[in-house]
Amino acid sequence: MSHQVHYSNPQSVIPLDVQTIQSATVSLDIAAYAFVAPELVAAVLNRAAVPIPIRLYLDRTELESEARGDAMLAHSPLGQLLNNPAITIKVKQSSILMHLKSYLVDGKLLRDGSANFSDPGEEQQDNSLTLDDDLATCEAFQSKFNAMWQRTDNLTVAQAVLSHPKPLPYRATGSTSPMDTFRRGNPSPGIHRRVLGALGRAFS
Repeated sequence: MSHQVHYSNPQSVIPLDVQTIQSATVSLDIAAYAFVAPELVAAVLNRAAVPIPIRLYLDRTELESEARGDAMLAHSPLGQLLNNPAITIKVKQSSILMHLKSYLVDGKLLRDGSANFSDPGEEQQDNSLTLDDDLATCEAFQSKFNAMWQRTDNLTVAQAVLSHPKPLPYRATGSTSPMDTFRRGNPSPGIHRRVLGALGRAFS
């Protein structure tokens, strides 16, 4: 195989990722900024059923956004990977991004590239997916992955999510805050004045 490069849009690279993940027979180490494509979650669960040991290292900021305050990730495909005895998940503590989209199959085949493990990243956006079985390249990733995995301040999924719980509704009324309305666009003049006033007080 040596080195292969594939591109998303207009074609999907999800089938290639599924095939590569399901080729794992010994181990699977995944470093993922995001890991939410249902097909890829299913492929990982397929390998966990063998079972083979699977390590998943995640970015904290993206996980918090995906979880929306729910440590069980009940509304995310990622939640299916929790509490599986074959799958161990750690989360980078720092808010400095863990931006890799990579995994190593059996220590000898590296998937890398710009494509996030999500449907938009693998189908709609203009991204790359590379496969490489060069020994030095695989060893370099394995060394990097192990160094990240061994960080003493790594978090569990629950620790990462619950350290930033979901905000309460604005004034406990169930409505959105002025800032949320402002972010979504087309705020009313009153909302616009309130947001600008709040920002002015924050930086005065």
